[in-house]
Amino acid sequence: MFAKQAVILLIIYFAIDFTSSDEPVHPFTNMKMSLFIWVFYLIFTKMSINFTLILFIILSILYIIGTFVSYYDSIENNDQYQPFIKAFDSNIQYALYGFCAFVLVGFGFYFNKQYSDHYKHWSTVAFMFGKPSCDSLK
Repeated sequence: MFAKQAVILLIIYFAIDFTSSDEPVHPFTNMKMSLFIWVFYLIFTKMSINFTLILFIILSILYIIGTFVSYYDSIENNDQYQPFIKAFDSNIQYALYGFCAFVLVGFGFYFNKQYSDHYKHWSTVAFMFGKPSCDSLK
């Protein structure tokens, strides 16, 4: 399971490096970003379906609005879109903080539920990284 997670981390690193701008970026900067995304991925996958769906919808909406802002910002004579662009730019930080807080709440609820269901044989490492085989198959 650790090898699987290492492969996921390296894929994230390669994807960030591959899609980065033309300017060279220090490898440690890419690794820090990769680690952040990987930890976020681990936490994001440890939530109930309700939290996951709500957060996926919020993340999708933020991404779509962000693409509109990028598009309108690239247009010449975009004066009519400036209020929209400024409103998004000033509120995106708060939306991201709220998103991260909601992820942590969802993770906490799921962690507590799983711990109470499996407290006799609890392993936080197994909870975070998984097991090679499912207990229900035994």
